[in-house]
Amino acid sequence: MGKKYKHLSLEERCQIARLHEDGQSLRQIAAALDRPPSTISRELKRNGGRRVGYKPSYAHEQARARRWTGSRLERDGDLRGLVLDRLKRGWSPEQIAGRLERDKAASRISHESIYRFIYAQIRRTNDGRWRHFLPRAKAKRGWRARKGGSPANFIQGRVSIAQRPASVIAWLKPLPAELRQTITFDNGTEFAQHYRLKAKLDIQTFFCDTHSPWQKGGIENAIGRMRRPLPRKTDLLTLPPQNLNAVAAAYNNTPRKCLDFQTPAEAFLAQLLHFECESTSRLSPG
Repeated sequence: MGKKYKHLSLEERCQIARLHEDGQSLRQIAAALDRPPSTISRELKRNGGRRVGYKPSYAHEQARARRWTGSRLERDGDLRGLVLDRLKRGWSPEQIAGRLERDKAASRISHESIYRFIYAQIRRTNDGRWRHFLPRAKAKRGWRARKGGSPANFIQGRVSIAQRPASVIAWLKPLPAELRQTITFDNGTEFAQHYRLKAKLDIQTFFCDTHSPWQKGGIENAIGRMRRPLPRKTDLLTLPPQNLNAVAAAYNNTPRKCLDFQTPAEAFLAQLLHFECESTSRLSPG
């Protein structure tokens, strides 16, 4: 087998520059570095400037730039198109990666690679519009705290989640949504008229403790996702029913990590069919 080619290091390029300036021939430089003369010749021709000559730091950067072939999404146009299409539909990078893995797609990618690709485009193009491909449209990664108190004090008849009977969770688990008789909210003022559910439909309502969003798993995420296509301060009463239905459909057909990257619609249908099969009695003989 032939000798494996090894790229020139920055130290070797510094030595080439010094020997070249001293008037050494290509063969003399090659012998000093234990390299083929063709390697030295190619290096000086590729990375030497006409005006400034051969500069080792510039040559090293040029060589690195030629070897870089771009990120996975920059090289794979089909995969890039699929990822960008799903990002436009409101999917997060983690949902895209998880669904590709679940579907055993021929081309798969990690959510971290998708994030790096988007933020690289923002830096390279200086175009902040790339951030709108991401769920929270942040121009930089990281967590940012928000100021302000809780609106819980403005909710009339608010009952804490701590007072919800423990048996409710276990009892509701096997039932389809239409048979559930309680609802737990976060403390947003949009739920201030929750008591009307009790008066009209006899549905008992409960609320998370303040500053404890984890008590209502997924609610903050769900509300945020459903409001993404709507401008801030949109009056929902002015939206046509078909618009609201489209938002709900998009939400219910986006995969979730907590569902092993099934969509809520797929998981609900599976549970509903399971419930119907379990609850249907056998037909009598004859």
